[in-house]
Amino acid sequence: MLKKATFTISNFIAENKFKLSDFTEAERIYMEKHGRKTRTTRKDLKKGDLVVVTEGEYAGKKCVFLEQTENNLAAVTGISAINGVGAFLIDELYLFKLSIQINASGLQVPKGLIETKRDADALGVSKIDTKIEQHLVKEVAKVEFLKGYISTPFQIDRNVEFYSQKY
Repeated sequence: MLKKATFTISNFIAENKFKLSDFTEAERIYMEKHGRKTRTTRKDLKKGDLVVVTEGEYAGKKCVFLEQTENNLAAVTGISAINGVGAFLIDELYLFKLSIQINASGLQVPKGLIETKRDADALGVSKIDTKIEQHLVKEVAKVEFLKGYISTPFQIDRNVEFYSQKY
């Protein structure tokens, strides 16, 4: 087996190896311009919102937003009985919010879901997934045609201007 080399990128200023006053004005401007920018979490996503995944394995699938986690990640779940998507973590940037909201007020998202999804060998994830999925299936059944809407992949009509539509 091949061993992966471990390396770390260190921040010399944070480790006090260099002081900010040691740099020239041009270097300081460059570092400010090209340094890591802080991101803010999205405020428009609420528990139970229907979202479309725009990147990755589940691109184009409609999922239900569960909660925001650290590092701008979002816990979302599709309803595997309807569209074959289970619970997973994704960056908030890759979610497109739709105008439909599912009642998830009685749904308690356990911390185990978020922690165990990072560990591929974790047990008990399926039990948590089924509890959430059973609740969502009941809520989807209350709204007419919502099951069919979730099962179809999200597509954009290229003949109509995108921003003139309400999704």
